[in-house]
Amino acid sequence: MSNNKDINTYGDFRIYNNCLIPNVAPNEIPNISDVKSKLKSDNLYLARWTDSFDSEDSKKIGQWWYLIKDGKWDLSELKSHDRNEIKKGVKNFECRIIDINDYIQKLYEVYNSASAEYSSLSNNVLSFDDYKNTFNENTIVIGAFDKEDDELSAYATVYYYNKTNGFLSNAVNLNVLKIAPEKKKKSPSAALMNYVCEYFLNEKKVDYICDGERSIRHVTNFQNYLEKYFGFKKVYCRLNVVYNNKIKILVKVLYPFRKIILKFSKINKKIYNIYVILKQEEIVKSFKNRG
Repeated sequence: MSNNKDINTYGDFRIYNNCLIPNVAPNEIPNISDVKSKLKSDNLYLARWTDSFDSEDSKKIGQWWYLIKDGKWDLSELKSHDRNEIKKGVKNFECRIIDINDYIQKLYEVYNSASAEYSSLSNNVLSFDDYKNTFNENTIVIGAFDKEDDELSAYATVYYYNKTNGFLSNAVNLNVLKIAPEKKKKSPSAALMNYVCEYFLNEKKVDYICDGERSIRHVTNFQNYLEKYFGFKKVYCRLNVVYNNKIKILVKVLYPFRKIILKFSKINKKIYNIYVILKQEEIVKSFKNRG
């Protein structure tokens, strides 16, 4: 399965929510030479990328980061309480890499039930057909199967970052982790993350696993969970954004009123989306104002 627009079509970028986001590893700087023309030709909202990865200047500002895990994964090094929580998940679930085509219907069921827990303002639940198109040739899916009934109860998707010369980066992105709500008490997330760390860090020896950037759209404690139990850490960098002309004007006009817009953002999805863009712009300006 692959997106209608192949993941390589845009070189160092890929489309997500009608925006261009990097398709290279966080420590790599994408080629932005034709970003503006892509925004115009495909009527995309904006392009976003980062640089100054793990620099002292970025750390001092502290407004934007990636969450990563590097080095060897060793369960025995954890505190007793944390280690027991992970062992609980491993005891309850068998994790393995699965074929997307064999499990697509069940994957969608888990995705759908898990998505219902998010705020309706920050969540865009995909149709089954659109969901199928979120997978591409670089996607690896790990399923967590309940040992009592052998039901697929949770899954994680991981992909290798592309490079424009056709080779894959030696870093992976933890793209999605979804859990059927009724299975949460049995700790499937712990079992999945233990598998992900063992497989990619210890067996495949990737440079690092990345859980993505700071999230300003979804309220989630998952990054805190990864820091506490699995030793993930924040690596700071500088955020850059380029808008298409229409969005650029909208941001310029509305930016002074962002605090007022924030007050109304909880009652309307479109207002919420505008607030997210304005919050992002505020973060971009935090670097410009200090640089």
